[in-house]
Amino acid sequence: MKKLSFICISIVCIILGINLSIDPGHLLKPDARQSDEARIAGILLANQQAVVPSEKIGFDERVARQMFFEQRSKTDSSVIFGSSRVRYFSKKALNNETHFVDAMNASTLEDLAVLTYLRDKYQQLPKKIYIALDPWMIEQANSYVRLAQISYPDAFVQAVEHFQLSLPAGSTKIYKNLAGNAKSQMRIPMADVINRNQITGDYSEVAIGKLPFGGILQISFDGWIDTGTHNWAWRVLVNGATADEGNYMDNLQGSPSAHESRTVVTSQLEAKAGDVITLEMAHANNEGATVRRAGAQKYNAKNFSVLVKCDNPDAKPFKGWLNCRDFLRPSHYRKYIPIAKEMLSPAYFQQSLKNLFQVNVGSAGSKIEAKQDCLHVAKQSAYIFCSDGSVPWPLVEEYDSPKVENIVRTIDDGLVPLKSIDGNALVLLQQITDFYVSKGATVTYVLIPVHPFSYEKWKSENDSRGFILAESTYRKYASDHQIPIVGSYNPTVIGCKNTDFRDWVHPLPRCTNLIATELQR
Repeated sequence: MKKLSFICISIVCIILGINLSIDPGHLLKPDARQSDEARIAGILLANQQAVVPSEKIGFDERVARQMFFEQRSKTDSSVIFGSSRVRYFSKKALNNETHFVDAMNASTLEDLAVLTYLRDKYQQLPKKIYIALDPWMIEQANSYVRLAQISYPDAFVQAVEHFQLSLPAGSTKIYKNLAGNAKSQMRIPMADVINRNQITGDYSEVAIGKLPFGGILQISFDGWIDTGTHNWAWRVLVNGATADEGNYMDNLQGSPSAHESRTVVTSQLEAKAGDVITLEMAHANNEGATVRRAGAQKYNAKNFSVLVKCDNPDAKPFKGWLNCRDFLRPSHYRKYIPIAKEMLSPAYFQQSLKNLFQVNVGSAGSKIEAKQDCLHVAKQSAYIFCSDGSVPWPLVEEYDSPKVENIVRTIDDGLVPLKSIDGNALVLLQQITDFYVSKGATVTYVLIPVHPFSYEKWKSENDSRGFILAESTYRKYASDHQIPIVGSYNPTVIGCKNTDFRDWVHPLPRCTNLIATELQR
């Protein structure tokens, strides 16, 4: 009996251990401190569907997608990349169980670069990739590129540097700012600093302190002499042993006057947290060589500190790090970039669903839950995001065509129009395409139609949104580079009707399935 009990307990422990080890989303016991993005990523990783109540629809789906890739081990056979306009291109639509939908609101080629970098980094490159191209992706003044710097700034910089990408004008400025801030530095004060002028042979001990953390780092200080000559030498000791030395002409940041304090940065040295760091200063001749102490000099130093890069995780607990990293913080952009609030999340995509499909907003719980099947629920009280990156197909009987017509004819679409093509955007598209081809993947470009009324209206307004210019540009580009291109922005070409859309640019499954069928040929 005891042996049987031991076996049963062992089995339970094994099962529990397996579940805990494969539970990156904390599905067994959700962490109260876990972000919405981490919760959603965890649910999708467990091959379940995330049920997101209306109160949570403002989550940052780019952050969730990065978390998803970082923890995932599965590789997709095919992927469709695009904006919210491709959310219905599910594995069901493509008749492929290992297909994934990389759809994010207002996606850009810069997003494609980041997702490609993440897939490559975590060995998740597909064998087929369908790239759904939108007009704004090649617009010179495309404000949507800011979303990449809001959501995953570090990954964006890493992608650009990893692939040595050519960027459009707007994202070039963003990259330079982000890369510069990632390389910017801050000074973290030594702990338990004592300032004094205690003579030790040819040198005076000016400051002594302890390292707040260890690693390969640099020491910095601002030094000067009160009276007499302005020539001085210095040395830095770690636990009493000289680690670096120089003089008033060495290792300076900037070129200040000899009569001002001079900021000195040592060479890189290795030390441990708590090591005693001593700064000593002495007289020097005009060539900078140290000489024996000449007269009563008072040496001074301030800002005795460790110099670290802003992206050093050890710097996070210290005062000043938030200012140092301020340009990279998502909250900074959400505060100052007007489009961020509505465009970061799927809320923009879901807005018309509230009206069209009688979503019972407010009756759902406030927690993000997991669901087994990727099916639309009648009069749903929450939004569902499926494990393949898609959203459930809506129920036809709940569709309200007159409301769509009202939306399309009376409300501004808010799209970034294509007015002037950025040639570097096409170069970026080619670089990403070439990368996939070099990895043995099949690349196909896809054009998703817009509502018939919108298409004709924008066409009559001298192509006010740029869909005609974009299609001719993409088709010529695809032809010149021998890349297959499927679909059209013109709904008549595809066979899509007014009743096949839920707003200006988002086709419903009956329309997208026509393109999906073409992709399978």
